[in-house]
Amino acid sequence: TAAYTNVPNTFNVLDNTVTDNTGGVNRDADFEITSFSSTPGADGKYICQSAYFLASADGAGSMLNIALDTYITAAPGTPFKTITVNNVPAKKNVRTNVLMDFAATSSTYTYTLDFADFDATDINHKTVSIWDGSYPAANTGATFSGGDGSEATPYIIGSATDFAQFAENTRNNFQNYEYTYFKLDVDINLNDKPWTPTKEFRGVFDGQHHKITGLKVSGADEKMGLFGQLSNDGRLSNLHVSGDVENTSSTTYYVAGGICGLHGGVITNCSFSGSVRGVGLVGGIAGECNGKIISCKNTASVSGKEAGGIAGRESSTIPKIYGCYNEGAIDGEYAGGILGKNDGFGCEIKGCYNIGAIQSSSGGTFGAITSSAAAGNSVMASCYVKEKYAAAHTTEETVFGSSGWPTSTNNTVWYADPSNDGTYTAGSDGVPTGDYKFWKSLGSWNGGTPEYPKLWWEE
Repeated sequence: TAAYTNVPNTFNVLDNTVTDNTGGVNRDADFEITSFSSTPGADGKYICQSAYFLASADGAGSMLNIALDTYITAAPGTPFKTITVNNVPAKKNVRTNVLMDFAATSSTYTYTLDFADFDATDINHKTVSIWDGSYPAANTGATFSGGDGSEATPYIIGSATDFAQFAENTRNNFQNYEYTYFKLDVDINLNDKPWTPTKEFRGVFDGQHHKITGLKVSGADEKMGLFGQLSNDGRLSNLHVSGDVENTSSTTYYVAGGICGLHGGVITNCSFSGSVRGVGLVGGIAGECNGKIISCKNTASVSGKEAGGIAGRESSTIPKIYGCYNEGAIDGEYAGGILGKNDGFGCEIKGCYNIGAIQSSSGGTFGAITSSAAAGNSVMASCYVKEKYAAAHTTEETVFGSSGWPTSTNNTVWYADPSNDGTYTAGSDGVPTGDYKFWKSLGSWNGGTPEYPKLWWEE
């Protein structure tokens, strides 16, 4: 076992101000160690992972990655190579994931980070926790990084290890956490390690607008995604995920979703980017949706038999998809910018738009909003599609596909009704109430700024 002599848990900030655009940070920086290797690798190095966050005054952001050089036989005081990050916009966030190799015990290193073109930054002590790919043993008594699981004091997911513990508990103890509350307190990098989806979750999970990056899900299980299944009582909110999800099964009713495979609860304020693939029901947010999805966006490419930018299919209840949009490319036998296929009791799609390319490589049914809707029970209102991103929708038919006409298609062909311009209001579960005021501003519709209206929650 390695003895990590002189390897501190944190490096404290002495001075974090960059005074001019050509200045540099050449002093102690803020790091938090997130994991260690217990033995050296083949090259003789001990490895730890760490991260830090630089926040700017204006709150805008950009992402950069930094790698630090190391030495196998370094004498105390030998510095790492200086890393220069070029062309960073002034007053922009820089978030870095740093992999540090400690070559030997009892060694001292000096870290030098030089940020070019950076202006007036300060340190915000916020960590990106990097997953090492391992799962702790299932533990029904796990307390995570704090809290008691109540609504007033939710369990705190404060590291990638906490999140892996949470997932493992749902899988091996069949613990669905009904009426249990969680808050994510850190950005997590799953590091492209194979992730096994959670099983059924019936609790409340608030991501607090943190990011989970590096998701890699691939397998032939029935429900694939970051979360395998969100059940009727489950709530998932404020979570932004990127990565790759694939259901490799040849079974056409198996599901894959970027956020959730099978969804029956409420998902709000979430996003997914990357790719989602399968031969069955595939969606950017959820593979199969029998619940509510509100104020979510998908920028991932989606491909499957029944493929949708937000959800692949509904099959047993009337799902409600409100205030969502898709800009990812969708390809399927049944393909829709918002919902791939509806063949159950109907659907409600309101205040949504699609600007992603839609195609059916197998010559099936496709539409800019949904490929089909169960006749007599579906309502679609105040939705639009941007012409250049879908095939020939000169009529309402190609907005919705060619089967199962909705009961109502109010204000949905090319425009949003100006009467819906205004403030969005919602009930306790996030479902719109009153006049369904989805749009932040309709601007000068079809010819002004914005060119197309934005939803109430968009920047």
